Amino acid sequence: SDLSSDAKGALDKLVSALKARPELRLEIEGTSAQSSDGPLIAEQRLEREYQATYYKMLQRRGEKVPAQATQLQVPDDEKPAMLEAIYRSRLKQQPPAQWEQLDRKERTDNLRDAVIKSWAESALLLRQLGQARASSIKDYLVDQGKLEDQRVYFVDATLGQAEADGRVISQLHLDSE
Repeated sequence: SDLSSDAKGALDKLVSALKARPELRLEIEGTSAQSSDGPLIAEQRLEREYQATYYKMLQRRGEKVPAQATQLQVPDDEKPAMLEAIYRSRLKQQPPAQWEQLDRKERTDNLRDAVIKSWAESALLLRQLGQARASSIKDYLVDQGKLEDQRVYFVDATLGQAEADGRVISQLHLDSE
């Protein structure tokens, strides 16, 4: 949900135009795209799940843990066992019986792919990303552009399509008071 330098430049121009027209207000429609955002947010979600699981394991063992699970680095050799539990809890089923015959790496890859696919298609995670993007835009306009907070509104986040280069464009709408 970080803004590119091109986006910041466009927002700076928008701020100038809005300051010249105080009767206008701006509505921000945060957007995410499953094709480009889905796999990335799924990878991040899986990493957070590893951290949370590892954090609980360390606590149960009575080991010293940081204040937050996100501060942990999970050893790669711990991940396959965690992945099995994550698969069962996320997909609410046992892994297919035929995966038992696969070697450890293939089985782990299949589990991982299934979990990633599940989260990559999560409307909730994609919606949250759209909302975070809208929030980044508003924060920039208010904090950097010094636009009055009450002139910038959020409208519902949407699921859109990525541009050819993978960028996702959030729609901005002008309205008069």
